[in-house]
Amino acid sequence: MKNYLPNILEIGGGFSPKYCRRLNNGINIDILDHELVDIKHDLRKFPYPFENEEFDMVYNKFVIEHLGWRNLEKFAEEIYRILKPGCKAITIAPDLRKQCEIILREKELSLEHIKMIFGDQNYLDDKWQYNAHSGSCSSELYEKLFINVGFRYINIVS
Repeated sequence: MKNYLPNILEIGGGFSPKYCRRLNNGINIDILDHELVDIKHDLRKFPYPFENEEFDMVYNKFVIEHLGWRNLEKFAEEIYRILKPGCKAITIAPDLRKQCEIILREKELSLEHIKMIFGDQNYLDDKWQYNAHSGSCSSELYEKLFINVGFRYINIVS
């Protein structure tokens, strides 16, 4: 019997994908033009160029906050559409409520606080906009978004 390699989609892996390259399997989709990006696509444009129920796993880390708050639900819907039934999606995202709590505990606002809320914005030329935060929410709201589009088993880790 041949070993089965899961079909993995890494959304927003850019120049440092975590899963698809390490397992030598899967696709890295990102807005950046880079040799490690398999498909260049503006992640704010839906639908993504994949068939329904195509992937065994969808992974994204610190991507959703770059898509704009109006796209949060569309993003969750898109992950659900392209994921095979019963398979796993891993979304790692900042918790805006916790970020605000951290800032409110401090006596003064620092540049690190600004970076935490608005992103690094450290890409060269006009690409900085892709590394800016334009939408985020709390863990509770993320959970509601994913449940509303059809996910049944949600594990929020903070």
